[in-house]
Amino acid sequence: MTYTVVVGAGSGIFEAYLKLAPDKQYILMDLPERTDKLRAELAGTGIHAEFRDIDVRDTASVRDAFDHFAERPVAELIYLVGINCFAEALDVTEQMWDSILDTNLKGCFFVMQACAGIMIRHKMPGRMVNIVSQHGFVGNTLRAPYCASKAAMVNLNRVLALEWAPFGIRVNSVAPTWIQYPCNERLLQDPEFKKKNLRGIPLRSYCQPEDVADAVDFLLSDRSRMMTGQSILLDGGWTIQ
Repeated sequence: MTYTVVVGAGSGIFEAYLKLAPDKQYILMDLPERTDKLRAELAGTGIHAEFRDIDVRDTASVRDAFDHFAERPVAELIYLVGINCFAEALDVTEQMWDSILDTNLKGCFFVMQACAGIMIRHKMPGRMVNIVSQHGFVGNTLRAPYCASKAAMVNLNRVLALEWAPFGIRVNSVAPTWIQYPCNERLLQDPEFKKKNLRGIPLRSYCQPEDVADAVDFLLSDRSRMMTGQSILLDGGWTIQ
């Protein structure tokens, strides 16, 4: 039996993915309040899952979390952690910059590094998927740290895909446009927001968590066995203009 590690498992994307793959053996990592919530939600469902608290901004926390499962044959990693804040570039503080880059980029790297170490130790051909963004490929206002972090993740994936290909480890990402969740529906449906952003999507539709989950499922499967260092754009056409 192999394991699928999900970091940021409290996200709506994992909720959608779980419906596609309920029979896997999961190791679910997130901040303590989110792992507690997940543990309660999954109790009695028959889902096979172990839980571990993690703060991806803290490399010691990342190391401790993966050391705990070092003897498990991990075959898959899904990295779902990501944050953003809206600010003019002139107003971005060092604290804002560090918080976003530490979560989106630094955290992702050290999680993948730790997981790759386990895969290589067990001689396990592995698959890794993380979530970037359409903003890793194009610029947009009010998002300097976020765009920088996501663009860096895109190229980081290419580097790691090259280095780890000899071990049979594939590294890919999914790059969605705005994902519609219940928590941000009011923002996405705001007339001014829609006027500025929805009109930039040729298909005139926001992304759904299920769209991302489908792409993750594809990248973890043998159907994508010849893909590594790639990003699947789920942007409704935003970046083709």
